[in-house]
Amino acid sequence: WKALAHSALENLDLTVATKAFARIKDLKYLELINDFQERQNKGEKDREVFIGDLLAYKGRFKDAARAFQRCQHEHKALAMYTDLRMFDLAQDFLGSGDNVDRKALLRKKADWACNINEPRAAAEMYLSAGDTLQAINIIGANGWVDMLVEVGRRLDKAEVEAVRAVAGHLRTAGQLALASEMYHKLGEQSSVVQLHVEARQWSEAFALIDRR
Repeated sequence: WKALAHSALENLDLTVATKAFARIKDLKYLELINDFQERQNKGEKDREVFIGDLLAYKGRFKDAARAFQRCQHEHKALAMYTDLRMFDLAQDFLGSGDNVDRKALLRKKADWACNINEPRAAAEMYLSAGDTLQAINIIGANGWVDMLVEVGRRLDKAEVEAVRAVAGHLRTAGQLALASEMYHKLGEQSSVVQLHVEARQWSEAFALIDRR
């Protein structure tokens, strides 16, 4: 019955597969068949997609990826390898113009780097993915002043929230002169005055107030 069940499923004979898996009481495969049937009822017909999903379910990931490629569903191979955290293999399925997918993959890699306590790698990947604030917060939390300054100087003054975040982390780290540089970039003189007051640089604070 088991051999019949698997043979029927590989041929997408879902009726026979259902009966055979029910006979051997394999609930996991019955759930998979039910999913396939629901998708077919909704109009999904591409045989290779179902074969790819079946192969992935069996842990035959390379074969699954090939099946997805054959039916031009590379995004499914990309999603599969990303979920498995096989990021290098996932990258092989990025098209040259898939900027959105590329950024999504970088974010997944960055999330994973955070989970395995690799904050510097995570920060760099978030920056590459355009998640600048997330990167700044990681950099700031780890006290990497040089990296903060480098990011802050690269930012455009129109990126107000990000520049403020850099300034805030520098301020927390006691790097008041560097924080002041960021506030100057934004033209926020009142924040610069506050920094001079914190540093007890009274003459500089009063000079700025007089110029306002």
